[in-house]
Amino acid sequence: MINSEKKKNVLVTLADENYLDQAKQLFSSVYFNAGWQGDYLLMSHRIPKEKLQWFTDRGILIKEFDNFPLETNNGSKYPKVVFSKLYLFTPYFKQWDNIVFLDADIIVRASLENLTKIKSFASPEVLELNIKKYFPYPENQKEMLLLKTNYNLKAKVFNSGVMAFSTDVIKENTLSELIKLGKIYSSVLQGDDNLLNLYFYKKWIKLPVVYNVWAFRAVIRHNIKPQKLKGIILHFLESYKPWDVENYFYPEWKLNLEQAEKINLQHRPKARKNWSKTKILLISFYLKFHFSFSWTLSSKSFWWRIDRTIGLTGLAIK
Repeated sequence: MINSEKKKNVLVTLADENYLDQAKQLFSSVYFNAGWQGDYLLMSHRIPKEKLQWFTDRGILIKEFDNFPLETNNGSKYPKVVFSKLYLFTPYFKQWDNIVFLDADIIVRASLENLTKIKSFASPEVLELNIKKYFPYPENQKEMLLLKTNYNLKAKVFNSGVMAFSTDVIKENTLSELIKLGKIYSSVLQGDDNLLNLYFYKKWIKLPVVYNVWAFRAVIRHNIKPQKLKGIILHFLESYKPWDVENYFYPEWKLNLEQAEKINLQHRPKARKNWSKTKILLISFYLKFHFSFSWTLSSKSFWWRIDRTIGLTGLAIK
């Protein structure tokens, strides 16, 4: 095991035994492409010791969690392990100044240095959703009424697959507050995204879109050619995954995984790309405009309004 002096910043991902290659690929893309200079940490959920050795041999820190901090019984499609992400908000992590958390189904393409300067809690906005759409169980009238009473259901939401925050937001009782809130809305919670959005309601900073480009959604729904898709972070939330061999992003993902064997935190490369603030703003504006415009064009209500307007115009002319 390589001993490393604690850094000010730490990059964290969460994995169980089924996501080891995904975690290796993520750390590799962060190491070679982002040139990350802080600590690397794997939140391990019930991974056998012998399989953790690969990470410790490369100086990657391990924090093991065997129990779920919160469970729901509402038929959520998400595995229970996603709630282990709540352990990020425990005093253990206050030994660092800033935390960048990334889901394991992510490819990083450029520097993440700007994310280490966050003074509170930040995450990328989900362009097509709001709180109401984040909660898929309207039949639970009691909980939905409570939601409507306490929150603006039209408020924008963030995606917890990418989070950057100062550890100043972590208090002694943060985890217990999250668990308490989760139990109140347990019958309507879909995953950690819902809960964290309620907890940080009106207390989060919006990160630019380039830090959370939903790759397959951009390609399939918004018709952006894969080779022209730009982003600092590509996130694969849909059922299509980059480790599926029959997709455009597989060669990039596979190369990152192969290079993971060469990770050596005693000798850290510089970032392959450093995006300027201007580039970040311009590409984010382009993506946001493109996503919003193509989403509007694909909306049935949009075409219904167009059809209705044309029809009414025809009647008026007649």
